[in-house]
Amino acid sequence: MLRANYTEEEQQTFRRLHYHHPDPKIRQRFEILLLHSCGESIAETAILAGCNEKTVRHYIHLYASKGFNGITAVDHTKPESELG
Repeated sequence: MLRANYTEEEQQTFRRLHYHHPDPKIRQRFEILLLHSCGESIAETAILAGCNEKTVRHYIHLYASKGFNGITAVDHTKPESELG
């Protein structure tokens, strides 16, 4: 089970960026972290954030290993199709 060991400062940052980050994908990541930091389970966080449990675990692990840089990194490249 993943533990929610976040500082008050981190929770405030999650809350602020959940509402104010310009990228909706990043806002959802901060929503996940915010819910988890408030003590919600993985399953409940997934329901409330509208994603699956694997996504929740992925972002919690990403934040734990890479911090804010990992959570805010977005790859905007599109895969190239061999069809055309």
